[in-house]
Amino acid sequence: MKPVNLQFYIDASGTPPKTTFVGVIVSTPQTIDKVLKALKKEKNLFSKKAHELKGEELFKVLSIMNEKDLKMFTTKFTHKNWEQAKETLGKKKNFKNKYMGYIYYQLIRQQYLYKNFSYHVFTCSDDHLNINEVHKNCKLLAKADKTRLSFSIATANVNDGVRLADYVAQALRKNRIKKLQKLNNLKCIKIEKDKRLLEKII
Repeated sequence: MKPVNLQFYIDASGTPPKTTFVGVIVSTPQTIDKVLKALKKEKNLFSKKAHELKGEELFKVLSIMNEKDLKMFTTKFTHKNWEQAKETLGKKKNFKNKYMGYIYYQLIRQQYLYKNFSYHVFTCSDDHLNINEVHKNCKLLAKADKTRLSFSIATANVNDGVRLADYVAQALRKNRIKKLQKLNNLKCIKIEKDKRLLEKII
C-alpha cells in the first residue's frame, strides 16, 4: 500500500537557549481545509494570532483542531535542557542549530515514517537561528533512518499549516499538560537523548 502523502508544518516560540516551545502538525491539505473552515466560524478567536490568545481561548482552538483529527505534537525545551544539549554537543558554537534540528526530527518521527519515502516539511522562518542549518541537521537525522525530508520556509501570515502549528507551539506555554491530555490528537513529547541519532550531528 502506498503511504499517504503527509506534510509536516513546524513553528517554534522562544529564543534558544532560553525556554523554547515547538509545535508540529501532520496533515494533508484536505484536512487543513476542514480545520480552517471550522476555525473561521470562530471569528473572535481565529482573527487573533496564537500568542494573543488566553489559555482558554487557545484550548478551544486546539479542541477544534483535535475534533477534525489533526495530528499534533508539541514540546517544551527549557533553558536547562539547552545547557545539557550544549554539553552533549561539546559546547560547539552552532549547537543551537544542531539541536533544534534534532528537536524537529524527534517531533516529526512521532508520526510513522515510511523508509525510502519523501516527506515535505514547512517551517517558520527564525530570526534567532540559522534555519537552513537547522534543516540540514534534520535531514541528516532522517537519512540515518532511511527517510528523506525536504524543507520550505514560510510564515504564519501566508501559510495556513504553519499558522496552525503556531497554535500547537503555544499549547504548553498557556495550558497545563494534564488539561492538554484531554485532546487525543495532541501529544506532549519529552525530548530524550538518542545516542545513535546524536552521533550523526556531533
